[in-house]
Amino acid sequence: MEHKLDKVFGPSGTFAGYVLILTGVPAFFFMENPVSALVPVLVGAFVAFSTTGTQVDLELRKVRSYTAFFGFLKSGKWQGLDLYDQIQIAEPVIHYRTYSRSNRSLDIYKKDYRIMLLGNHLKLRVPLQKFKSYEQANREAEKISTLLNIPYIKSKKHKESL
Repeated sequence: MEHKLDKVFGPSGTFAGYVLILTGVPAFFFMENPVSALVPVLVGAFVAFSTTGTQVDLELRKVRSYTAFFGFLKSGKWQGLDLYDQIQIAEPVIHYRTYSRSNRSLDIYKKDYRIMLLGNHLKLRVPLQKFKSYEQANREAEKISTLLNIPYIKSKKHKESL
């Protein structure tokens, strides 16, 4: 089971990466030294395609949070599922801030619902999956709970809304 979660550099970094790729590819064909045009293409690909995610190996009962550089070179440490004792849904509000050349800021707030694997008195936290609505996250958390044989604990905030 594998789920991609977020872009490493956020929306403005991803856009900047695409711009570097789009300017570097034509430069590759028109420059005298086309190898120097590969630098912005590689940097743009790194910034635009790097993501975070989570993998769960059901057979070996291991989980890892990873960062996928360039979108496919995954780096992260595997941990046993025995360290985790509950599944919950969290509501993080992710804040991105970008500054223009005139020093004006643009703030972007994203709110979603994430299925979290929790353990060791909430010190160990691994996000498994994200959803736009609580109902979708709740259904999937129940499925994952039975699949991993880890209890799903609903928070007090969400018990009232059901």
